[in-house]
Amino acid sequence: MKFLTLLAIILLVPLSAQAQGFTPVPKEMANQYFSNCVQSSAKTEQRFSPQAQQMLCACTAARLTQFFSVEDMQTMANTSDPNARIAFNKMLINIYAPCMKEPMREYHYAQCISNPQTGRLTNNPQKMCACAADQLGIQMEVYGSQMFEKILSQNPTIEDPMGAVYSDPEFQTLAQKKALECLK
Repeated sequence: MKFLTLLAIILLVPLSAQAQGFTPVPKEMANQYFSNCVQSSAKTEQRFSPQAQQMLCACTAARLTQFFSVEDMQTMANTSDPNARIAFNKMLINIYAPCMKEPMREYHYAQCISNPQTGRLTNNPQKMCACAADQLGIQMEVYGSQMFEKILSQNPTIEDPMGAVYSDPEFQTLAQKKALECLK
């Protein structure tokens, strides 16, 4: 009996989601998003390597099919819609944040290695910065959504997600903690 109840719930959830205007993003649309993301990022994003940017685009495209709807995408694209920002913030939390592992790793490594204080902490800044950057990348993958929820609750109109995370005082404390742990 429990099995039949569980099966009924599993079968009804997708139907009720579609009835409420939730059309899953099809793979073709996600693939188009990926292509657009890679092309536009190559022109505008200079903080990450092309490889990291491609990884971010691939991850976000894959997550679109799971955590976003066609209606969300349409709302987000219509900047005159008062709900456009809500849809964008939903994308930041559910799609973008968990995919920031590699871009965060690269960005933090560059910040760490260029910081003059790093050389005073260790004889091997490359090793320490790589260790801390790897740890922060993992933190973004696991806790990025929670970080973004907090940041967006304080400033729901951020324009630069990476800048917002990186300038967050709690994130800076975490970055320092990870760097100190990597000295050991």
